[in-house]
Amino acid sequence: MVELEAVGPDGWARWREVRLAALTDAPQAFSSRLEEWEGAAEERWRARLAGVALNLLALDGDRTVGMVSATAADPGGVVELLSTWVDPGSRSQGVGDLLLAGVIGWATGRGADRVILSVLDGNGPAAGLYHRHGFRETWRGEDRPGEIPMGRPLVELREARADDLGFLAEMLREAALWRPGGERPGVEAVLADPGLGRYLAGWPRAGDRGVLALDGWGARPVGGAWIRLFPVDDPGYGFLAPDVPELSVGVVEDRRGQGIGRALLEELLELARQDGHSAISLSVEVGNPAGELYRRLGFRPVGGSGASETMRLDLDDGVGRGGVVQR
Repeated sequence: MVELEAVGPDGWARWREVRLAALTDAPQAFSSRLEEWEGAAEERWRARLAGVALNLLALDGDRTVGMVSATAADPGGVVELLSTWVDPGSRSQGVGDLLLAGVIGWATGRGADRVILSVLDGNGPAAGLYHRHGFRETWRGEDRPGEIPMGRPLVELREARADDLGFLAEMLREAALWRPGGERPGVEAVLADPGLGRYLAGWPRAGDRGVLALDGWGARPVGGAWIRLFPVDDPGYGFLAPDVPELSVGVVEDRRGQGIGRALLEELLELARQDGHSAISLSVEVGNPAGELYRRLGFRPVGGSGASETMRLDLDDGVGRGGVVQR
């Protein structure tokens, strides 16, 4: 039975053994090089382990069959996953899943909001591992040459259902009344409003797609995002064309700024790509902090009034899929 063990500076010799094995086995997967570390003194190995918050070894009896590291959460609640490796003789046996679950559990227990890593084209099995654990490619604007960033929020995401109408109406209210404080109308009033109600009337109708974020691994919904197609004679505020769906997204007030909106959008944009959409539109009020998030994801202004902007994101295959770039 494979078990995980956290090691610190005193475990430097064991870490050295598995780290050098990893650099020998898969030099293309790491930014560090074997020649940089094979002659390193004990002090350097100790410093490496002391300088990274979490260092896990996967043990199968007296054999070390894998490793992973993770940084402490930054001020934004983001943990970075580093140095994942599984011994070739132990691959496809759940060791990678165990290591990844160890990091996610550790980050969750310390109040982190998101785990990130980087992937490189060419390592399909590793990419599959991260996708199975909820990681998704980050959209344009953060790509580094040869690397594709991936992230996973420490909330559960699932597709929106017909019985989620009430919560989606709450999120529509949060999106429309995004400024903190103030009175909030009830769900019935939101759905009855001609301008807002069109975004959820008849939910779900043909072409609708939505995603919910659930806090505490499914205990409480904390955000929602969805897309809807509108006809020319009944357009939404961000209407561009009948075949370009319009995006709506809302996050409960006490969970804003924690990466949930980004996670919802990344997941929903992937679903939109799978559905064959070539573009997504939205409308955002000037001054709404969400506008900056939309820009980071690749949305660009294409029109609007003085009080709001209409933005468009062209969906293409520019975000690759691949294996892990380790450090």
